[in-house]
Amino acid sequence: MRTFARTAAAICALTFLGASASAQNSLTTTFANNNGLSGAGATMYFDITVAATVQITGFDVNSYAAVGLPLGLNVFTTPGGYMGNEANPAAWTQVAQDNGTATAAGIGLPSSIPLVAPFILTPGTYGMALEQPQAGGHAYTNGNGANQTYSDSFLTLQLGSSAGSKFTGGLITPRVWNGCIYYDGGWVGTQY
Repeated sequence: MRTFARTAAAICALTFLGASASAQNSLTTTFANNNGLSGAGATMYFDITVAATVQITGFDVNSYAAVGLPLGLNVFTTPGGYMGNEANPAAWTQVAQDNGTATAAGIGLPSSIPLVAPFILTPGTYGMALEQPQAGGHAYTNGNGANQTYSDSFLTLQLGSSAGSKFTGGLITPRVWNGCIYYDGGWVGTQY
């Protein structure tokens, strides 16, 4: 399992760097999915705690979309955390949108989605919602307590839950989002 996780992380980093050389850091969860939600609008929820200001530059996702199909991602955040806000659209701000410029790599593999317009997160805890707007949906892992936290020196992810469509309730929990977050760390205004 650890060999698979290291291999997925290496593939994740190489896939993204091939698409965009701007990413300096990444935080990978897992690509060892054992469950998922197929269909347009499938959404993953989790908390992201930021230790120092970062600029989020892209994501890799584990998608059910067939190899070669267009793949998009809508990213939303809410201050304080996702719990209690999953069915409250007014609590969320859309911070990034990609309507299908990426291509699906296949289930169990990182599908790279570089952001055309990166966004900044300052120190604190945020709820994050990742919606796949095209058919396909998220492949994820069932949470068991021991597999729900991932961190590095800048970010901590506390995973999470899923829903068939964003901000409508009907949550499935605990669920572990399968993916990578790419970011530039130490961001201060326009200077590092």
